Amino acid sequence: VSLTTNGTLWSGLGAGPMTGAFGIEYRKDTVDNSGSQGNYYERYDVTSGWSDAYGGSTAQTESFMELNLPLVSGVPGGNLLAVNGAVRYNKIKNEGGAGTTGASTTKNTTNWRFSATFEPFDWMRLRLTRSRDMRAPGYRDLFIQTQTPGGPNFLAQVNPWRPRTIASNENQQERTGTIT
Repeated sequence: VSLTTNGTLWSGLGAGPMTGAFGIEYRKDTVDNSGSQGNYYERYDVTSGWSDAYGGSTAQTESFMELNLPLVSGVPGGNLLAVNGAVRYNKIKNEGGAGTTGASTTKNTTNWRFSATFEPFDWMRLRLTRSRDMRAPGYRDLFIQTQTPGGPNFLAQVNPWRPRTIASNENQQERTGTIT
């Protein structure tokens, strides 16, 4: 569900009208993959994509605002000078499902951007931007856990939503008594 609007906010400021965009959005993604059982190499993501059980949901609520104001326009050596600012607030709720610990967490973030654009001539544009950005994590980021070093994501990492079942081939051998 999304609601957005944009348009001219004020005329007569700077070298042109101040424009803006505003919006709010809600979305929820859910996945439930029952996967398959077997040795870690049979569940290996690269050779048998999505074969390990995983699931969960991500709900995200976002609101945003962006403002743009031209300061200089149409003068020699200053075809355009404009400033732009934006802010986005995110509330992300993640819940583990099948094949995970079932943990849930909520994260609130504020992302922002400020930029200035200078166009001295029609053929040259310079832009300076400073921002803080973050994307919402996807299922692979949250719910698929590396079962072995070098496993599905090729990283030995800890995922709080996913218990480690087989940490490595050595641990498997140790359980069967083949390591001396």
